[in-house]
Amino acid sequence: MMRALDRKLTGAVSEEEREYEIRHRALARQAGAEGMVLLRNEKKLLPLTAGKSLALYGAGAVRTIKGGTGLGDVNSRPVVSIRQGLENAGFPITTARWLDDYERAYAAAREQWRDEVWTKMDVMEDQGIGAASAYFETPFSVPAGPLPDRESDSEGETDTALYVIARNAGEGADRSLLYRSLHGY
Repeated sequence: MMRALDRKLTGAVSEEEREYEIRHRALARQAGAEGMVLLRNEKKLLPLTAGKSLALYGAGAVRTIKGGTGLGDVNSRPVVSIRQGLENAGFPITTARWLDDYERAYAAAREQWRDEVWTKMDVMEDQGIGAASAYFETPFSVPAGPLPDRESDSEGETDTALYVIARNAGEGADRSLLYRSLHGY
């Protein structure tokens, strides 16, 4: 019997990007830029001054959500995180240590979740239950990461900090019973 760990996942068969992928990425970038809405700009904080150093925190800074779940998912080879985008735009990030530590914590949590799903898949297959149930019954919770600490996290002076909040959603998977009860659904 083929076990869950032995499966090969489907996807691109070539490492080279196809021409349509390049066109679609450019179109998605244009749509994102044109669709961005600024709700408030109190004290004229934005736009940020190019080259100004930033303290950057939050799960979404390094694990930027590119799409939702189910039909809201987006398949793309390269995904530019908010951190990468800011660095590419010339903003020095003073909290690289915090972001790197968070990235390692996220990777460890994701690996633990994956192993749990695979273990459940093997058990469910042995019981004649569809393997996909293991995935849907084992939601992944994005780790919050440590609270920012200016003294230990910062590698330079800055007067501007960004905290990126990330929340994935789609097809009701983001609506747990606890969420529903807390919000009256």
